[in-house]
Amino acid sequence: AWDKGLDLDGNGRLTFGEFCIALDRLGLFGDVKGLWRDLLKLEPEKKDSELSMGFLLFGDLDASTDAELREMRSKLTEKHGNMLVAWLKGLDTSGSGMVNEEQFFKGCVDAGYAGNPRSLFRKMKPGKKAHLTLSEFDKKAYLAYSRGDFRMLSEVEHPTYGKKP
Repeated sequence: AWDKGLDLDGNGRLTFGEFCIALDRLGLFGDVKGLWRDLLKLEPEKKDSELSMGFLLFGDLDASTDAELREMRSKLTEKHGNMLVAWLKGLDTSGSGMVNEEQFFKGCVDAGYAGNPRSLFRKMKPGKKAHLTLSEFDKKAYLAYSRGDFRMLSEVEHPTYGKKP
């Protein structure tokens, strides 16, 4: 839901604009600014112009799953160098473009992930599908793959990426 319905541009942050679009798509109305203020933990007297300056990270909404994803990404990157190579050599070893729960489990365990790969797989896969694709697994890896950038050179994160101002 995060990358399909909230973080529409895939930059890891939810802006007020994206938040408004998501609520509109869901047909939810009401005190949108008040809800945004609550999520950002802003004081009620803050000006409306200040609402657009903040953003939410996935960890602000689900800290435990965010920690699991970060650990899994860290272990896979440590073993394979980047998330695209981790997908190609550690998870999608058959080259089918899809990874089922068993493949995901094996790849995570082989990389040294100490969490519960089966639970994480179920959280990551959309709906009732039995598999993950690269774009669902890691959007930046998918974009690098589509450009032929197997070393993900153009996806180097800025030091302040994803950090609150």
